[in-house]
Amino acid sequence: MPRYRVRKRLKNYIEYLEDGEWQSETDEDEPNPIAMFVCPTLTDMIYCKRATKRLLEEKWDEDIRMWFTTVEKLKARGMTGKIWEEVNAPEDDDDGQDEDDED
Repeated sequence: MPRYRVRKRLKNYIEYLEDGEWQSETDEDEPNPIAMFVCPTLTDMIYCKRATKRLLEEKWDEDIRMWFTTVEKLKARGMTGKIWEEVNAPEDDDDGQDEDDED
């Protein structure tokens, strides 16, 4: 799949999770869903993780959780193995420095 289509698909998933349409199908006390992506190659996974991070920086929604792995890792260790790499929305820092830092 071309990269522009991958980026568009990631953006669509983020918008779906952000809009909260899925909430009408779940109980109120259920945790937010995790979008899990299996990429064909390590290069594709790296691209997807970077694209997702950029998209999440634009959205600033801390509740969106997206996990990535490769087909190879999935085949070797299974779905429940330690194969998932998480991409989170950036933390909302005021200026990126602690108040205690006076340097």
